Amino acid sequence: MHVQYTCTDKYGYIIAEINGKELQLFNSDEYNSLKQCETIEEICIKLNRKYKFLEGTEMNKNELKKSLNKTLINEYENILKCTNDNINNSYNYKDGINDYDKTDNNIHTTNPLNTILEYYIETHKIKNFFFILQSLTKNKDINNLFTKIDIGDFDELKTLKFCKDMTDVQKYCIENCFLKKYYYKLKWHPDFKDNDYQKKQALLNKFHIEDTYNKLKNTNLFILEILELEADRCIIDLTMNSLNMFVGKDRLDLYPRIHSMDAKMVSSLSMVESIDDMKNILSSRYNINKDLYSELVNKEVCKYCESFRIFNDVSCVYSYFKLKEQEIKNVLWIVDCVLQGRKNEIGSLLNLNK
Repeated sequence: MHVQYTCTDKYGYIIAEINGKELQLFNSDEYNSLKQCETIEEICIKLNRKYKFLEGTEMNKNELKKSLNKTLINEYENILKCTNDNINNSYNYKDGINDYDKTDNNIHTTNPLNTILEYYIETHKIKNFFFILQSLTKNKDINNLFTKIDIGDFDELKTLKFCKDMTDVQKYCIENCFLKKYYYKLKWHPDFKDNDYQKKQALLNKFHIEDTYNKLKNTNLFILEILELEADRCIIDLTMNSLNMFVGKDRLDLYPRIHSMDAKMVSSLSMVESIDDMKNILSSRYNINKDLYSELVNKEVCKYCESFRIFNDVSCVYSYFKLKEQEIKNVLWIVDCVLQGRKNEIGSLLNLNK
């Protein structure tokens, strides 16, 4: 009850704003309208009804992608600023005593939205860190790779441009950013090529989602169910990508521990060595007759949409940004199909405004 009151008191305006933004996400009619387009110029004209910045944008997919993601980043930064302003305004001093600290010393409980927003952007930052890091193992010129990062860029990441080994990465990048709290839980080899980045990334993702869950576990917010579902997705993705590579405890140790699956299913997944065996295990929870990736995305979208039906719960803020990401992916998929003359492959896109 205290957390619900906190959400109303501190974030009522933000929750109302996000609910309004969710209603503006593309619906099936608007997607169908985009599907009728014959050129990227026509798509941009229709997008301009909701993405006002597109006027004057160069008509190519890369620029369109940057512009679409820029709107998401701007919305994120605006919400983050409002959240930080609320935190600062919560410190009311009277007779030298901070009333805010008297009520609850746990900042993650009293300011859950800040923790949720950090989790959202840090998830992208971890992905970008490994995207650049793995390129260094192949001695690639990584300067151009930074142009491919749309969400979750950060200043420390750019230091990888001149890092010669993991010692440099630790000194110039890790020591100065949020990755430090997870980095030292792992054993790293100095030479880039001697590290198993698939396992390292899986472990950092595991630490990150578990850390966020533990910070918020006393709030009873809907985000906990979302995190459990996303942990399920991590487990399934990791299983699929490690078939015939490592099994048993080696795989199990990489799984997040806050999933919604039962222990028997998780244990079984850690042992599978074929996609058919994996599907058999998952058949009780998922429609394996469909494409598994689409099925997982659908379940996540449904969970995100459900958060908007929870009264005074800031989890909808996280859900909105995830739905916005999916909307951008849908738009770019339509653009791809139009540019390549494959409109018949557009298929039925997710209706994000459920």
